[in-house]
Parts: sequence; structure tokens; C-alpha cells
Amino acid sequence: MINLDPMFSIARELNVGRPTVKKYLENPEQTISKRPPGPSKLNPYWVLIGQLLGQDSQAKALVILQRLQSQGFDGEITIVRDYLQKIRDMGVKPELLTRALAIFA
Repeated sequence: MINLDPMFSIARELNVGRPTVKKYLENPEQTISKRPPGPSKLNPYWVLIGQLLGQDSQAKALVILQRLQSQGFDGEITIVRDYLQKIRDMGVKPELLTRALAIFA
């Protein structure tokens, strides 16, 4: 069966809806903009994480998660692991992290 609706064909090829195709065909200068990420669930706990890392720079994510949960954190371990990985990859010393976070908190 041959489809004569070009918007349908384009939508199917790009895996988007026909209204999306129509929108961009009517205004080709329009660009796709992504929303900036929202605040992290960890934001209120940065100082505490810095303090915990100051006490033990190699603290495991599970231990930190348990301490955060005792303070009301309702996130999952993945976000804690990702944050610790970023901090450790940057080579930030825990004592500097604690001081910096205390200043900006």
C-alpha cells in the first residue's frame, strides 16, 4: 500500500508524531530545545555528603545512602553512586569539598 500523506511518511521515518512534523514544516527555523535539568534530590544533602566523605573518603555509596535516608532522603542508590563517582573522578579532596559546600550552603 502506498501512502500519499508525506507527513505520515516523514513521521514514521523519524519516529515522531505527525503534529511534530507539521510544526517543523510550518516553521523550519524553529530548533529543538532541551529543558535544563531540574535540581537534584541530593542538593539539600551536599554538605552532609561532604562531611561523611571528610570522615572516610572511601565511604561506600550504600553507607552514605543509609545516612542520607536517616535524614529524610528519599532517592535511590544510583544517584548517590553517580554523585560519588563524579566527585572521585574530579579528584576533589573531601576536606576541600566540605569547606566549599559549607560556604555555599
